[in-house]
Amino acid sequence: DLDIFKFLWVGRIIPWKGIDILINLSVIFRKKGFTNFKFYIFGDFDNEIYKSEIFSMIQKNDLKSFFEFQGYKSHDNIFKHYYDLFIHTSKMPEPFGRTIIENMYQGVPVFATEMGGVTDIVKDKYNGFTYGINDIDNLSNIILDFIHNDDLKKKIISNAKVTVEKYFSGKLQIEQINSLYENLWRKSILYL
Repeated sequence: DLDIFKFLWVGRIIPWKGIDILINLSVIFRKKGFTNFKFYIFGDFDNEIYKSEIFSMIQKNDLKSFFEFQGYKSHDNIFKHYYDLFIHTSKMPEPFGRTIIENMYQGVPVFATEMGGVTDIVKDKYNGFTYGINDIDNLSNIILDFIHNDDLKKKIISNAKVTVEKYFSGKLQIEQINSLYENLWRKSILYL
């Protein structure tokens, strides 16, 4: 459906990954008159109690039409569809956000919490957006402004792809590993 703004979320569905942030964001969007969106959530719940809590929150706020839980899917199955943006909602710092890199590579603009390894990957308003986990109203404003700014979207997507190629490409990883092995080999020769 081309009329629906499609949010992507990927990960293990556990409390500190922040699915409740998406629920709160949905409530704010609706209050601001933005109702043509849907969150596509890929991942499995680790806990039936938490799953029940999340679905109860969705039902209580009458948000069922804004959420599609897809379960675990492979990378290829996720990215065979188009998404307008990827949202990262972790409430705790993560050392490295693989899903962030994957989305940047796929050309999906990234909105991520400003903590942990995320800040080493996402440069706010350059190759994605960062936000304070406790400031969902501000996040809603940033997203709503972004939706209507095609030039900014093109810039973010372009800069994200450059970032991935420059710092996270497979070729670069191979070069770094080879360099490490060469240095170790040279040092071992010295001790023989």
